[in-house]
Amino acid sequence: MYEKYLLQLEEAGKIRNLKERSINCYKNYVSYFLNYMEKHPEELTCQDVRDFLLAKKDDGLKATTLNLYNSAIRFFYQNVLHVLWDDITVPRMIIERKRSIGGTLVDLPIFLDN
Repeated sequence: MYEKYLLQLEEAGKIRNLKERSINCYKNYVSYFLNYMEKHPEELTCQDVRDFLLAKKDDGLKATTLNLYNSAIRFFYQNVLHVLWDDITVPRMIIERKRSIGGTLVDLPIFLDN
């Protein structure tokens, strides 16, 4: 049903010199999104993407995975559908980082002396 759009996505990736693996990942993520939404691609909005990502977050997907979906769908919107992307409506997820060292500010002089 969406083959025409996925071929356009592949072509857009090739003309921008994306790696084959990246193109295939983008196609998989976009295909999943299109099948989930069950709408004609020309009718999709940024709000649809936001709703999709929130649903996937509720399903337990991590921020890194959601950002992969975001990147793929954004590429699709901009380079295949030629739709303006709204970073306010569809922001990237903040990825929480674990601290690499333990201790407190009191311990800082000890780390700096070593």
